Amino acid sequence: VDREEMMKIVQLSQQRNKVLDAEYDVNDPFTQQSKDRKSERARLFGRWIIDKYGLDALQTRGVLDIAGGGGDLASFLALHDIAVTIIDPRTPHKMNKKMDKKQKKHQKKNKDKKHSQLVPQHIE
Repeated sequence: VDREEMMKIVQLSQQRNKVLDAEYDVNDPFTQQSKDRKSERARLFGRWIIDKYGLDALQTRGVLDIAGGGGDLASFLALHDIAVTIIDPRTPHKMNKKMDKKQKKHQKKNKDKKHSQLVPQHIE
């Protein structure tokens, strides 16, 4: 890692800490360090949804994700061939390189399946 990359990592870490500090609630029984990343929380919630409602039912009916944000939950559910419609008034974030790579791999593997779109698309 060169000096420029290291500076960027430090800057991103500082930005994350500012966000965590701004979101901190003194009544929250969990420390900031003990909280999972949003993508991990989305994965856990997605797993719970599948366990609770059943994979077959969700693949048949799909899921409506209100305030879906960056699409972490939708992306997890799409890996299980569950159609997800996100309703969120905010403009979505650009897909990062990791998600772009995951999307291409998923589409190549699932080109014949009904729900081969892994990354949510923004409709204006």
